[in-house]
Amino acid sequence: MAALSAPLSALANTAETASPAQPALPAPPVENPIRIGLGVGLTSAAISAPAGLTLVAGDQVVGQFGPGEAVNVTLNGGALQVTGLEEPLLPPVRLVPAGEPGATAIGYKGKSYRGEIELVLSTKSGKLSVVNLVSMEEYLFGVVPHEMPSGWPLEALKAQAVAARTYATVNRGKYKADGFDLVDTNMDQAYGGIASEAASTTQAVQETRGMVLTYGGAVVTAYYHSSSGGHTENNENVWSGPAQPYLRGVPDFDQVEGNTRYSWKYSFTVGEFAERLKRSGYDIGSVQSVLPAGTLGVSGRPSQWAIQGSSGKMTLTAYQFRMALDLPSAPRTTQFRSEGVVTTIVTQTTNPATVHAVGAGGVVTARPATPVTVVTAAGTTTLSETRPVYVVGASGTVAVNPVTVTVEKPGPAQPSGVEIAGGGYGHAVGLSQWGANGMARQGKSFTEILTHFYTGIKVETR
Repeated sequence: MAALSAPLSALANTAETASPAQPALPAPPVENPIRIGLGVGLTSAAISAPAGLTLVAGDQVVGQFGPGEAVNVTLNGGALQVTGLEEPLLPPVRLVPAGEPGATAIGYKGKSYRGEIELVLSTKSGKLSVVNLVSMEEYLFGVVPHEMPSGWPLEALKAQAVAARTYATVNRGKYKADGFDLVDTNMDQAYGGIASEAASTTQAVQETRGMVLTYGGAVVTAYYHSSSGGHTENNENVWSGPAQPYLRGVPDFDQVEGNTRYSWKYSFTVGEFAERLKRSGYDIGSVQSVLPAGTLGVSGRPSQWAIQGSSGKMTLTAYQFRMALDLPSAPRTTQFRSEGVVTTIVTQTTNPATVHAVGAGGVVTARPATPVTVVTAAGTTTLSETRPVYVVGASGTVAVNPVTVTVEKPGPAQPSGVEIAGGGYGHAVGLSQWGANGMARQGKSFTEILTHFYTGIKVETR
């Protein structure tokens, strides 16, 4: 690190009059960057840049680091101690990569990002957040290929780009207390930085630059998912809250080659079923029945499920039911497997005159009604016969005396397992990504795709 001659005010970040030798203050990466949380709740961090970077506290440059040189930061008493600097710094602190804006990269945890990184303190936890400040369009360069395969049709990719931009726009400030807008995972939108970018998805972002979805003049919450299994769902049938007019269920076009989750079926034993419910906080003992409840959604999925157990009854929303069982989407049907309880009656026969057989090895030919197991020296044979049972050896003589006869009688049916069937992957609200793929294959434009999956919206440039 290059040491600078200008002194620091340790905990106030108060600017001193810069010496003539001090480097110029770097400009922000963009006028209104989106802030992406790459790390939250931290006590330390290490940042580097291939071309080197500048460390800025307040409005003063406090250090410069060479190509690939790491800035190691530790949180101590609400201030940041940077290796190589004597005085601690009060967040926020900027780390700006060297080079022209838009052509630089900065690294954190093995990934490279456009823009710059800022270290801030969470007002909620008092811990450190690592935040990527980047333009909206460059952020989307790293989002779209994570959310949709880059080899899919361009019109589908463009629909995804507009949906992702809309989601990011309406959710600015979602994590304000932690110092950023969105996280970089599928809790919001998966964001992989520079390494995940692809030419086709970058083209999709550039050709839809600034475009968002609006309803009644306001930017909408553009939910999207992988696949609905034939029909998307109204938002109020999936989550609590009022019905949104633009989030109406519509026919999907996701029955496309490669969509392995268009339909699915899972089987659980009753024990596995009950244990998964219990782990999610729904302990009702041994499960006795699972029945649809509430209204039937427009996609054919029940909006609720009533579960009867040995300890009581509970009604779960379709979303709660799906998450508790870790299903790809909310199910359409459930069915119990049942098996009879077998009652076993054992009798002992000692009279050779009542025990006969036919053929070598104790092979039995008689097959009347009730299942019977005959145990002889030759082994065990099951037939449908009550007493008398005939067992004959190779020479036509009695094989064993005595013979134990076990008679099994079926009892009342008891549940042994649960089979759950459905289709799709995800919450089934808004844009279906596989459906966008299917519509694009049919020659539909990205605006036709978006206006199909979001009812009554407009595609506008903001």
